[in-house]
Parts: sequence; C-alpha cells; structure tokens
Amino acid sequence: MENIAAPSTLETTKPDNALDKIDLLKLLPSNFLSLVKTHIFNETLFPYQVDDLLIELEDILFGYGNSLTRERARQSGKTTSIIILAEICMVLFPELAKQEKYTDIFPALHIFKNGFNIVIVAPKDKQARITLRRLKSISMKPYYIKLLETLEIEVTNKSLDLFGLSNGSSIIALSGNPISVTEGESAHLLIFDEAHRIVTYSWHKAYSPMVSSTNGTIVSYGISWTARLSFYNQIQMNKAEEKEGKNKGEIRKLHSRIPYTEAQKYSDNYAKWVKKELTRISADSIEFQLNFLLVWHLKTGNPITPELWDNIDMIGDYRPGETTSDNLYVGIDWGKTTTNTFVTIIEKTLECLKYIDLLELQGDDYPQQHLAIQIFLNKYPKIKKIWSESTGVGDTNTDFLKASFGDKVIPVTAFNLPTLHDKLLNEIKYKRLIRPRIKDFGPWISLTRQFLNCEKIYTGASFKLIGPTDELDDAIDSSSLSVGAALTDILYDFVYKKSSALAMSQRVNFTPTKRIVTQSKLFKNKSKYQEHLRNF
Repeated sequence: MENIAAPSTLETTKPDNALDKIDLLKLLPSNFLSLVKTHIFNETLFPYQVDDLLIELEDILFGYGNSLTRERARQSGKTTSIIILAEICMVLFPELAKQEKYTDIFPALHIFKNGFNIVIVAPKDKQARITLRRLKSISMKPYYIKLLETLEIEVTNKSLDLFGLSNGSSIIALSGNPISVTEGESAHLLIFDEAHRIVTYSWHKAYSPMVSSTNGTIVSYGISWTARLSFYNQIQMNKAEEKEGKNKGEIRKLHSRIPYTEAQKYSDNYAKWVKKELTRISADSIEFQLNFLLVWHLKTGNPITPELWDNIDMIGDYRPGETTSDNLYVGIDWGKTTTNTFVTIIEKTLECLKYIDLLELQGDDYPQQHLAIQIFLNKYPKIKKIWSESTGVGDTNTDFLKASFGDKVIPVTAFNLPTLHDKLLNEIKYKRLIRPRIKDFGPWISLTRQFLNCEKIYTGASFKLIGPTDELDDAIDSSSLSVGAALTDILYDFVYKKSSALAMSQRVNFTPTKRIVTQSKLFKNKSKYQEHLRNF
C-alpha cells in the first residue's frame, strides 16, 4: 500500500476563491482515491457519489463554509456517502495536515492537524446512530485496520453515540428532536441525515452554530417532503446561488438531486427493487413521489421565519419579569398526559405588547399545577385578565382559577383558537408583540422552538398554528389567549366636556392609541386620567 504522498506533478497555485474551477484530484496525493477504495470503502462507488464527494471535500479543504444539500431517493446510497465522507475527514485529512506542501494548497487543512470533528444529526437519535453502527462495522474490516496501523491510529471510542480515533478525530450522533436538542458542541463538519424532517429550531438555533467557530461545512441529505422546513429553504437558496453563478459564467455546485430514475442506471438490483415497489404503490401515490421521484407536496408552511423571530427579540430591550405598568394579561393552556400546561403573561403598553413571564408545567398533576400557577401569578398582584382554555380538562381547571382569582378569569373554548391565532400572528408580523432580549432558557426555549417549528394550516376560511408531528404547540395557544385578553381591553377612557359654545360633546385630553377595542370605566375624572398616564 502506498503512503499518502504528493502526486508527481503537483500544482503549486491555489484557487483565489470558491468560484474557480478546480480539479481536486490533481491537488491531492496521487493515491488518494485508491486509498479510499481499497482501505475505507472496498466497494464500487456510483458516479454521482464520487461527484458529490469531491465537491464536499473541496468545500471542506478550502474552507468555503457552504451548506450543501443532497436530495437522494430512498436506498440510493445516502448512508454510504456519509460514511465515506466522514472516514476521509477523520482519517486522511489529519494526516495530510502534517505535510506543509498540502497546507500551502488547502487554506483550511491546518485546522485538522489535531483531529477532525463531525456532528451528525437526525430527527431521532436512533437514525443518527445508523452511521455510527456502520463505522464500527468498517473499523473491524482487515483492510481498514491495516490503514489505521500504517498511520499509527487506533480506535479509542465505539460507544452508542460516539466514534473516536487516537488522532483526535471523532463523530458524535445527536437527536434533532427539538425537545432533546444538545447545544455546545463544536465541529468542522455538520451532517443532517433525514434533513427534510429537521425542524427550524433544531437546524438554526441548536446545530448550525456548531460550525460557526471553524467556518465549517454543512451537508444535508434528505428526500422531498410536505413541509417547508430548513432543508427545503436551503435547497431554494442553493439553487438561486447556482443560477446567479451561471449567469456570471461561474461554477457553483451546491445542490444535487438524484431521483430513482438516475440511481437505477448504476444498479440492476436497485432497478428491480423499485419496479417491485411500483407494483405495490403506483407512481402517482404521494409515498412514491416523495421517496423516489423527489416531488415536493408542500403545506402552507411556517409563517414565522427565524429573521422575524429574532427581530422581535432585538426590539425588546428589557429582562423577563420587568414591567412598566399594571396592564398585565394572562393566557393559560392546560396540558394533558403528553402535553404541557403553559402560562403566558404579557404587558400592554400604548405602542406594543410585551412578553413578561412564562411558566411551563409538565404532565397532568393538576392539584400541584394549581398551586404552582397561583404562586407564579401572585408575583403580579395587579393582573387585569386571565383567559383560560376551558375545553375538556380545561373546564374544571378554569373553575379552580375562578375560585382563586374571581372575575378576572374568563373561560375560552378551543373553538375560538383559530381567531386568536390570527390576531397573534398579526401582532408578530407587524412587530407589535415583542420578547425580552435574552439567551433563551427554560420555558423561553419552548416558546422559541414552537414558534419556529409551527405550521399554518387552513381549515376553511380560518387557520391554526399547529406543531408538526411529535411537536407541542401549548406555548402558541397560551400566547394567543394572553394576546386575545389584552386586545379586548383599552388602556384609558376619553374624557368628555360639555361645550357651551357648540352645545355638543367635545373630546379633550386626546392621546392617540392604536389599540381601541372595547369600552372601559376606569376613570371618573380628568385628574385620575392624568395620574394613570404617568404610569406609562
């Protein structure tokens, strides 16, 4: 077996940027692909696998930091592609990084001298562990063991969620489920498996930042789907950038799409298998179009983008719990066995609504929840209204609230939620509902996660904001209830004065407001009205 060595005619010039055409194999050692084929994956690679692999390696070695997308039909070699990419990065790149002639060519290579770190994320941890199981299996093959011995590398960790090597390289498997995301890892390469099902919160808030310190590459593998999640959005951005480059005469390969019609050209067995699938389900079925033809069947999608959500954070220059008045409104959505009880407090000002505080309680131990909610709300003794969801289990729980807080409590049935969702979305869209500028923690994480993951589903003329499969939406319902309570109240009354000259009522002490919904009897005279205005 050859050692990793430079080719006989090594080009000494390196491309200025990611837009120049590169023949990567001329820059790598002459036996590079041979090592991959004989000591990492001892089987034939399909042409599209090789093409995608070279693009991914180029992005990593030159430090372009792109987010590459790969639409792949089912059983077309996706896991194989992930394994080969991971093994090359973990085993061969740290070895190349020891040789100055290669670090002079590849700007990012020196970063990998002490190891190459990879994070692989899938919707569930079991899915992410599939790649690790395959890596462990390969690590026991004689040809792979021989390569590691030659490079003086040992396997140091083969646990359930981690595969590690003595050269400092590792790959860790994490769950993309927003309820159990893991933050804080740092990686040179981030891989999304089953990327079409990774929700926006997990993609943008939890995992994408893991490659920020290294300007690392993201590679996403998935099929077509029914929702506009981050995978779909990234595909559209990559296509647009490729088109822009083409118009300028530049080459940008950021996205690849391999439906079954392309994959079956290189495997007779695969072609036979797909043919059997067609006898089971027709080519017109949604299942076949999603999994094999890669045709997207989109729902309305998420109306709240990460940019919009971040904007209402940047506007809110205050801390949780900080209030400027007594105009506080509460919304409570009662949880069941598999959902959570969520309490939202917002403050109403002349210009906007402000998230003030949140409480999230798990399970259905309602007596304990009653006590926790009472203690939580007692911190804000001048709450004006409490809207409580009163359908099903919420009915008796709302009665408890009435016993504790009296006429402030108003029962609201689930029938009203679509209307309240409409009002909530409108307030967020026009940045009239803001949240404190903080790093999310506790229930604030749940709030962000649910809003970034929700889908807008129409039911007749109205719509609801709901969580995708296996995702909660109790924070959304609770927010809608508190917003509804606030929007049905006004902050002050106008004072009327009899005009002897005009013999008619004339408005005085006028202060403009954007939020006039119902009548109030808070103020009897002008002095009380002026005193109230000083509270804002």
